[in-house]
This record gives sequence, C-alpha cells and structure tokens, in this order.
Amino acid sequence: MKLLCVIDSLGSGGAQRQLVEMGIAFKKNNYEVNFLVYQDIPFYEDRLKAANIPVTKIVERNYFKRVVRMYTFMRNNDFNIVISFLETPSFIAELSTFPTKKWKLIVGERSATPKIYKSPKLLFYRLFHLRADYIVANSHQNINILKKVNPFIPAKKYKVIYNSFDFEKWNNEGLHANENKIGLPLTIAVAASIYPVKNLESLIIALSMLDKKEKEMIKINWYGKGNNEDNQYFVECLALIKKHKVEENIQFWGETKNVIAAMKQADFVGLFSLYEGLPNAICEGMAIGKPILAPSISDLPIIINEENGVLFNPNSVEEISNALKYIITLPKQKIKEMGMNSRKKALFYFDKKKIIQQYIDLF
Repeated sequence: MKLLCVIDSLGSGGAQRQLVEMGIAFKKNNYEVNFLVYQDIPFYEDRLKAANIPVTKIVERNYFKRVVRMYTFMRNNDFNIVISFLETPSFIAELSTFPTKKWKLIVGERSATPKIYKSPKLLFYRLFHLRADYIVANSHQNINILKKVNPFIPAKKYKVIYNSFDFEKWNNEGLHANENKIGLPLTIAVAASIYPVKNLESLIIALSMLDKKEKEMIKINWYGKGNNEDNQYFVECLALIKKHKVEENIQFWGETKNVIAAMKQADFVGLFSLYEGLPNAICEGMAIGKPILAPSISDLPIIINEENGVLFNPNSVEEISNALKYIITLPKQKIKEMGMNSRKKALFYFDKKKIIQQYIDLF
C-alpha cells in the first residue's frame, strides 16, 4: 500500500515530529511511504532520509501555483492513502480530491484553537472535511469544535487518536537519573515555541508574584524557537522580565533536537498555553517519568490529575503563581511518585504500537 504524508514542512513543530515518526513506523510496517511539503525547513528531514523515505518539496511562494502543483503531484501518482496534518495542507489535500477522489483521505486536526469559531478562513477550510474519509484529532476537545463548525459530517468519520511515543526507545533506564538532586531550586523544563498562545507573559507575571525566598526556589528552562530579536513578542517579554526582575528565574535555550535530554535534567515538565490540541511536550514529559505542570485545557485533565501533576487556569496569573508556590513545597518522594505515575499513564495512553495500529485499522 502506497502512503503519502502531507504537511507544510519538516520543521521542529509537534505536528511535524508526530507525522515524521508515524511515517517511519508505517515504513517499518511494510507500507511504501512518501512525504510532500511546501516549505524547505529540514529540521526532521534527516530522520526520513535515514529511513529511506522520499520527500518531495514544492516550494512555491504563489499560493495558487502551489495548490496547482501539489494537486498535480497528488493526482499523478498512484497513492492508496493520503494523510495530511494541519489546516492548509489538509485543505490542499481535500481540494485535490476533485473532481473524483482517487485515494482514501485522512486529515489530521492538531490544535483545538477557539479561533476556528471566528475566522472565515478557518471555517471555510473545515467545510472541505466532507471530502475526507476520516478526520483524526489528537484531542476530544478538537472534535467537539469541529462538530459545531461543520454539523454535516457524519459522527463515524471523527476519530480521536492520541500522540504516539516509542517506549522501547524511551525505556526506564535513566528516567529518574536526577532523583538524588531533586531539591531547590526546583527546575521546570518548557518545550514550546515563543509566541502569544504559549502565554509566556502570564508566566512572567506569575513569577513576579512570588516572594524573594520563593523566587530563589524555582528555575524555568524554556526550549523552543523564537528567542531572537526578530520576534517582537519575545522582545516584549524580555522587557517584562526585566521590569519584574525575574531574570534569574527563566532562561531561554532555543530549539533543540534533544529536548528529551533537557527534560530528563528537570524536576517538572511544564506548559502554560492558552489552548492546545494534545501537546507533544507534555506527553513526552509523562513518557520519561516527569511530574507535569500544565494548563487545564483540551484533554489534559483526562491524562493529568493530582497523581501525576498540577493543573491551573492559564487565564489566571494567580492560579499559575499558586501552582508554582505549591510545587516548591512538595517533598522529594512525592515528586518521584508523581513522575512514576506519569510514566504509567503515558504507557496506557501513548504507546506507539497501539497508536500506529489504530491508524492501520483505519487503512
């Protein structure tokens, strides 16, 4: 069976990482896998090259010409199944089914953004989901939004499949390599690009609400693209950090291919987003046995509770600050137990073999 995976790029985002890993897994299951992208961002391209998966790049700045070239490519090849991730790639894949559909189409929704309700463009894109055989989201929240904006799609077309992780690669060895150092300052690893939805400014204000002694007890290491002067949001956040004198509490490291190693050195894995689908960083933190500090959004309340983490309202700086205050009071043994519970939950929800089988069942 010949598969085509369609996405905007092979950049460092969570959707890109998931589709690349899925493509490699499909290849190992004896499917013929191809990738189609329209931006030349090769962050994960070496992973596909190592798996002997061909990548076709249609880099065309003119949107209309790009659509035509991608349409032509998809229709001129004998693919059995097309899997698309993200809004624009999925829209182009759906357009390419006209006038007659030559393949089975699975479109992947990856963000439960409330902007869908108010954006004519995003609403328009979702109308074309009628051309898909399945719409797969990585959260129930995302499916609920889609049902509201396009009530014409049969319920049987909607599927929730969580993110997948390779637990054979991420075995138990070294998961708690830092257990003897758990103490103060308590370290939190955040893996997220720096833009407004990630809610950095609320975190900064929440840190400023800690007293002097509490500030000395906490350190945040933020990994992700956007830590440069070209990002106006980041520049504004740096000014806010300086204004509130929390320079010692948060450090920015840029994007890294080895975010797991960074997470292993932390006591908690955190996220502060206003909305998400199912964030890779949180799933990865759970997979390596870390307690979680996260917003109560999307499906996170399903996979995180007091046994393995702390949830808060991301729109409340008071709740974020109180969550920070709470975790620095936790005993070492409690932090260790929360991490072990995270690992157990991850094994139940995110096992790669189980997730890939769910896609194969759709095929």
